[in-house]
Amino acid sequence: MKKLAIFSVIFICIVWVSQVSSQAEEWQHFFTNSSGDRFYYDRQSITYPSDSVVKIQSKVSNAREGTKQRELRMLMEIDCSKQMYRKLESQILNSDGTIRASSQPSGWSDIIPQSNIATLADKVCKKTIGRHHDR
Repeated sequence: MKKLAIFSVIFICIVWVSQVSSQAEEWQHFFTNSSGDRFYYDRQSITYPSDSVVKIQSKVSNAREGTKQRELRMLMEIDCSKQMYRKLESQILNSDGTIRASSQPSGWSDIIPQSNIATLADKVCKKTIGRHHDR
C-alpha cells in the first residue's frame, strides 16, 4: 500500500511537470530598434479570437545601461484584415522582476508601416490564412 502511494505521488508529479513545461513561454525575437531594445513574442500565447484577430503576448527587453526598467510585457490583439492593433494589458518590470507599473486596455490604433508592430503582424497574420491550425 505504501509503494502504491509513493508511485501515485511520483506519477502526479511527472504529469504536473509535463503540463507546466508544455505551457512554458516560447519567446521568439522579431525586431530590434535603433536603441538596441529587443522585441519578442510568445509563440505559445497566440490565440485567434476571430478569423482576422490574433491575440498575443509580447515583450521588449531594455538595452539601455543604468535604467531600472528591465522589460515591458504587453498582451495585445492585432486585427489582420484592418491592419490595426490594441493593447489589452501591459506591465513594466523593474530589473529585479517586480512590477513597476501596469496599464489598462487601449483603443484600436493603426499599425504604422515598418514599425515593430508591423513586423509582428507580418509574422502572425500569415497564420490566419490557414485559420489558426498551424502555429
